Amino acid sequence: MAEDRLPQFAEDDNVARAKAFWNENGKPIVVGVIIGLGGIVGFNYWKSYQQTEGENASVLFDQLRSGQTDIDMDSVADELKEKYSSTAYADLAAFSMAKQFVEKNDLEAAAHELNWVMDNSQDSGFQHIARLRLASVVLAQETPDKALEILATTDKGSFESRYHELTGDAYAQRGQSGENQGGDNERARVEYQKSLETLPNGSSHAGLIQLKLDNVGAGQ
Repeated sequence: MAEDRLPQFAEDDNVARAKAFWNENGKPIVVGVIIGLGGIVGFNYWKSYQQTEGENASVLFDQLRSGQTDIDMDSVADELKEKYSSTAYADLAAFSMAKQFVEKNDLEAAAHELNWVMDNSQDSGFQHIARLRLASVVLAQETPDKALEILATTDKGSFESRYHELTGDAYAQRGQSGENQGGDNERARVEYQKSLETLPNGSSHAGLIQLKLDNVGAGQ
């Protein structure tokens, strides 16, 4: 009889160990499983949410791009920037509005849109484009010192040539009426030369930069 109970004893011992293990580790295991499943569900939900956000933003941007006269462009652009600021469509909407404002010669409003991209875009390329376009708007307002402040960044990304060109434009504009005309013109020449040196090979823009360089009296 004693021998018949030995397997039961062994089984009871295993059960006791299993219970002890579960008491010590069961909760963390369950929590871990829940967290793991929650992570999967959360990730899938986030992907679905992003897709939906992108689709909704795309519909609004198509309205903005259509140029339909019965659409309040300002309201559509504002909705994109307020509700879908994390999407590229919000950046594109701001660029589109800035372009329209420039065409209407409302440079302050254009600057406001470009500043929005600089402050809110999650894309560094868009931020560079906004900064460069803002500098162009500021130069159109004939405030070269402000343009130089905007362009003063060590991170120029893949837009180095354009940064140098606009910096040259700012110095050239300042040299037209400033007290240090010779010094500003020399700075402009240096910047235009750097712009040419960093311009991609074969760029059709080289001729315009060279013309700017010539116009500030290169070699004087």
